[in-house]
Amino acid sequence: MNEFIPRLTAPERSNKYYYADNVFYLSGYGLPNCTCYAWGRWYELLKTKPRLSLGNANGWYYYTQDGYARTNTPALGDIACFIDEVNNIGHLGVVEEIYEDGSIVTSNSDYGGRLFYTLKLNKPYNLGGNYKFLGFIKIPMEFNKEEPNVPEENNQYINYTVQKGDTLSGIAIKYGTTYQELAKINNITNPNLIYAGQVIKVPNNDVSVIEYIVQPGDTLSYIASRYDTTYQRLAQINNISDPNLIYPGQIIKIY
Repeated sequence: MNEFIPRLTAPERSNKYYYADNVFYLSGYGLPNCTCYAWGRWYELLKTKPRLSLGNANGWYYYTQDGYARTNTPALGDIACFIDEVNNIGHLGVVEEIYEDGSIVTSNSDYGGRLFYTLKLNKPYNLGGNYKFLGFIKIPMEFNKEEPNVPEENNQYINYTVQKGDTLSGIAIKYGTTYQELAKINNITNPNLIYAGQVIKVPNNDVSVIEYIVQPGDTLSYIASRYDTTYQRLAQINNISDPNLIYPGQIIKIY
């Protein structure tokens, strides 16, 4: 049985699995890139080059020619697959930790964005925005099973103060849950009626911070609509004095 060592920090530039011997890196699609990262992580774990797709992330789950099983139950080392059908893009993350309640921690890299980050996802593993969870590509290796991590029961929820421009859906995305769940937890009968200054309970997870790189033709309103927030909120978070003035290559943080 193999020992599983979770990767919770970025690989060094000298790590051949992600750089010098990585097919994506050698093809000009190196880190930051979720496909390069996931391929390299499996190479690191298996110690042999995987048969994973060499295409875009949105096709990995459907690329069954690789011969690897698909599953909805995570195991250490599995690749979590997500798809944004609206924009025809995908994302991949590698399962590094599994908690007793079924939540997981994935290691990730974003194409043209963050080099490395970890993300805690609760069932049903919502990534946020337009992304839909497809399932896991099962790694063909078994690891020593450790006792699952147990979250602190007393710290299951924390208080969040609603800010101007917030929506319940937007808050839910930040904390890896759904607006229906937040409405249930907080006895909110109309999810469309929340107000600035209102205190609501949210899951005690690390807030996901998305860094969006502005593309030609983007507007702040368009970016806001993709992530279920408002352009006023994005302008406030990013210290943008004129919401009409953004430029390609600019990084917009979305909380």
